[in-house]
Amino acid sequence: MNKPLCLLKLSFVFLLISGCSPFTIKQDYDRDADFSKYKTYRWSVAQTDKKDPVTNSTLLAKRIKSAVDRKLASQGYVRREENPDMLLAYHIKTKEKYNVHDYGFGWRPGYWWGGYGGRNVDVYNYTEGTLIIDVVDRQEKQIVWRGWAVGVTGRPSESQQRIDRAVEGILKTFPPISQTIDK
Repeated sequence: MNKPLCLLKLSFVFLLISGCSPFTIKQDYDRDADFSKYKTYRWSVAQTDKKDPVTNSTLLAKRIKSAVDRKLASQGYVRREENPDMLLAYHIKTKEKYNVHDYGFGWRPGYWWGGYGGRNVDVYNYTEGTLIIDVVDRQEKQIVWRGWAVGVTGRPSESQQRIDRAVEGILKTFPPISQTIDK
């Protein structure tokens, strides 16, 4: 493939991956729950794939908890180990995915013989990650809110920034329906 066309395709893939919103963010919650009563929290057990060394990492756990703690503190929530109002848990899952671009038939320049006709197909593989954050009513022992982000994982050197952006997006709608705590 010639260099300008290759660079154009790589730029297009980069734009698709990095985009304005690099994550798909969703949430679900118990419409009957009174979110105004939640003021304190503590962490519960994280759910990771024990066989996956990427998701079963104390470094990753520290980054996720730190990002959530910062975001919740900015919203007025207090982390407390004794008798909190809610428990937090997170879940992580990764999945290898493929993206296929079929440009149809066309002429491609050849390296030695001048060119050839054929189908132009590019295949890119990437890792998709999902971060789920659960809020559990400690008294009822029921999930009252769940938010999640799905996106392409990045380089380890960028993991804190990506986690911060994912957590920011997930917790942007917590508590739901503009219910806030008294600060």
